[in-house]
Formats: sequence, structure tokens, C-alpha cells
Amino acid sequence: MNGQIKFFVICEDSVSDMGQICQALADRDCAADVCLRKGENAYLPAFTHGEYGGLIVLGSAEGVDDAKEKNWIGHALTHNVAVLGICHGAQLLACVRRSKSSFHKAKNLDLPDNGLSKICLSDAGKVNPLTAHILPHDVLCQWHTWAYICPEQDEELARSCNNRHSEIFRVEGTNSYGLQFHPEVSATKIGEYDSPQLYRDRYSEIASVGRRIIDRWLTTVIGIQG
Repeated sequence: MNGQIKFFVICEDSVSDMGQICQALADRDCAADVCLRKGENAYLPAFTHGEYGGLIVLGSAEGVDDAKEKNWIGHALTHNVAVLGICHGAQLLACVRRSKSSFHKAKNLDLPDNGLSKICLSDAGKVNPLTAHILPHDVLCQWHTWAYICPEQDEELARSCNNRHSEIFRVEGTNSYGLQFHPEVSATKIGEYDSPQLYRDRYSEIASVGRRIIDRWLTTVIGIQG
């Protein structure tokens, strides 16, 4: 790939869903082709080999039955294009990896659909370049009604501290990761959540941890300097 590095990003219904990812890409002079799942301009083109440096798949309230998105993820993995799956994107990534998880609604796992939480790193997570910087007191933003189970062949890097579900996994032998939480969330997007004041009061903490994770994926994992 020559010249400016370009990412393909799948969002729900607005480019604003990208949140902190927009600035992280801009800081590295990277471009993004954004595909919306909903609205008049909703369209997912066919995968084009060699066009993109990475695929970012963001959250959705939908289940994991969208064959087109799973095909995109599958093609990206086949062609060594790094994937960052966030929330729904992580669930799709796990599905593509043929996770044995049937995708349970969060309430059936006794999980909060939304809120602030901390995660606990596995031994692998403590040395992985994406996650080693995450500290026990770091606060993350959760907003989901489904959860995935880490695919057996892949590397689980973190779980919720109550050990009820997986939070981060890495696809074996790749720079592709699934994150159950939302590192990208912006101050504007938080206003759309239930109990938004809960998030706003601690937004600087949430944003700081989230941006570090995004930066680490771009810089340490893929090698794109800021």
C-alpha cells in the first residue's frame, strides 16, 4: 500500500460514532472510508484486497447475524488486514472465529447493560503491547446487551473483574483484537446514554484510557506513529 494509509470503518448511523478514533486517525494523517449500517446512505461494498490498512467495526444494538459484515471481517483476516472490533464488532469477530459462544443477552449473564467498570488482565494481557498499560484502577465504558465467549484458539487478554465475561481477545497470530467495552466513546455520545451524568462526571478518565488503547493499536500494534 502506497501513500496515505486508509481504514475502513463500519458505524451504526453516524460518523460521530467513531468518537476518539477520528482524532487518532487524523493525528497520524490516516484516511477513513466510513460505512453506515442505517439510514439513506447505508451501504457495505465488497471487500477490496490491498485497499485498506485496517478494519474497524463499531457497536450496534443488533445481533450477530449480518453475513456481509462477517464476510468483511473474514476477508480482512484472510488478507492480514488488522481488525479492531468494538462491542458488537468484537462479537462479530468472535463469531467469525467460530467461537463456541452462543451469544447470550447480557441480562442472562447477570451483566449490566451499561455503566462504568474495571477489567482484570490475564497473564497474557499483562505483557501484550495493546493492554499492558491498562491499570487496575482504570475505568472503562460499557454499553451492551450481548456478550461473546473468547474463541478457543485465540488469546484472552482481559475479563470483567467479576469474571463473568470476556473483555479483550486477540486473534491468534494477528494484530486483530476484539474489545467488549467502548474506548472510542466521545463526550457527545455519552449524552445519549442512560444516566449520562454518571459518565460525564468521570469522562476525562474514560477518555484517557480509551484513547491510550486506540493509540496503542495504531502505533504499537500496527506501527503507525502519531
